[in-house]
Amino acid sequence: MLGRIAGGRDRIAAVAETIPAGRVGTPEEVADAIVFLASGQSVYITGQILHVNGGKTAL
Repeated sequence: MLGRIAGGRDRIAAVAETIPAGRVGTPEEVADAIVFLASGQSVYITGQILHVNGGKTAL
């Protein structure tokens, strides 16, 4: 899926260079965030946007 967004598989490395974490995220990392938000550990979190993007929006 990222290959389509980035403009091809060869461009994924270029996209990764723009991410402060230095790599693209994995589906498992996105799933971990979803599981956290669906769990009791996040019961007091309301009205927030959780950016699961390796720091990309911090730039």
